[in-house]
Amino acid sequence: MSSLSAVHSRTERILSDIEENRENDFFITFSHHDIETWLNKNQNTCRILILDSSFNPPTLAHRALLTTSIDHFPKDYFDASLLLLSSRNMDKQLVGASVLQRIQMMEIMARGLSNSPRKALQNIAVALTLHGRFVDKAIYIHSFFEYHLPGKSIELYFIMGIDTVTRFFNPAYYSGDPNNVLKAFFQANWLICADRPGYSQIEGSFWNTEARLYTKKIKQIRLKDSVASLSSTLVRSKIKENQSLPGDIVLDGDIDTLVLQFINEQEIYETD
Repeated sequence: MSSLSAVHSRTERILSDIEENRENDFFITFSHHDIETWLNKNQNTCRILILDSSFNPPTLAHRALLTTSIDHFPKDYFDASLLLLSSRNMDKQLVGASVLQRIQMMEIMARGLSNSPRKALQNIAVALTLHGRFVDKAIYIHSFFEYHLPGKSIELYFIMGIDTVTRFFNPAYYSGDPNNVLKAFFQANWLICADRPGYSQIEGSFWNTEARLYTKKIKQIRLKDSVASLSSTLVRSKIKENQSLPGDIVLDGDIDTLVLQFINEQEIYETD
């Protein structure tokens, strides 16, 4: 069964999971392997790589963010990876694909990545959260995995673009003293900052702000030029403008073929 067929067969199950967990702060809709099998018996720490995005739709840039992040660390440093969608994003209205459609596209992406030799991608999962702030997401993700992996130390590594990292440190998102919130966050969480085109000037001044206090907790990576400027907005625009052709070469270099096939079947973005 193809990834696309498998996801289609789970539509009612995913809908049921979303409905049953609509008030839960964090829950997983798909995991390629059971969480309890992610660690060896002698492991005391579980390191989870998290790609939080709107996935509207998932693109090959999302894939590159995961693989590039993994490759910047020692082999099998990460035990698992997580594709995370927030239904209450701090800065974006939920338009375009529905929550269900995004979860389905994320699962198609996850199933494709699970064939990788990288441990983090073999143990890949898809999840949904109610929260928009990363400091809140981290609290509930830790709680979830501490329950499912009792006695294990949980370390979370959030992949962000430099623009998102800039917003993360913006005091406007926090009540009271933001440094207290950030200090608590960085006790068991890390950031992986992906440079993006157009932010080089911001980057220079940004690292001279309060972010400098946490430089040991922030890893910088750089994507290849071929995907660095790729965005979901660009893909949606191409679909709406009918710039794609049927078959394997549709939006070649922009989006996974099976994800695009799903988009075409669902007629997503055509009137968006």
